[in-house]
Amino acid sequence: MTSFQEPFAWLIVLLACLCSFGCAEKPNETIRGLQEENKVLREKIGIIEANKKEAGTESQSTIEGLKRNHEDSLTRERELHRSQVAQLEKVIASLRLDFGATQREKLALQEMVEREPRINEAHDSRKGADILVLIVLLGVPLIVLVYVTFRYRTVSDRLNLLTMQQAGELRRIGGDA
Repeated sequence: MTSFQEPFAWLIVLLACLCSFGCAEKPNETIRGLQEENKVLREKIGIIEANKKEAGTESQSTIEGLKRNHEDSLTRERELHRSQVAQLEKVIASLRLDFGATQREKLALQEMVEREPRINEAHDSRKGADILVLIVLLGVPLIVLVYVTFRYRTVSDRLNLLTMQQAGELRRIGGDA
């Protein structure tokens, strides 16, 4: 019991004694009567003190029980909190993995989008190079063909001229003979 409750209990005992003295029909004025009354009062005090001890023990056991219940409850709450934290950490780890995969996909798609203009530019420049190669591949044989044709024509004209000159000389030689 607290220090406040002990004097309070003694005050109740004292008031009970005073009430019993004041309420008695006939006050005991003899020593034997007073001794009897003291004996009765001591028995009542003993009973009250026993009740007080019993109540103290009972309240102490109740307090201990409440403490145990509180500790058990606190332990359960802590365990529940730990399990929830572990569960949330697993969820966070999973979400981080998903986020990382999404970020990689985003970067890959962004690279593809950014690569497209460069690919088109490279394709356009290659197209120009392809056209230039095609012109060279078709133009050179065409130029060679034209050159050969003109050379052939020149050689053919010269051959015809020589043939005509020889025919003219043969006529002159044949007309002279």
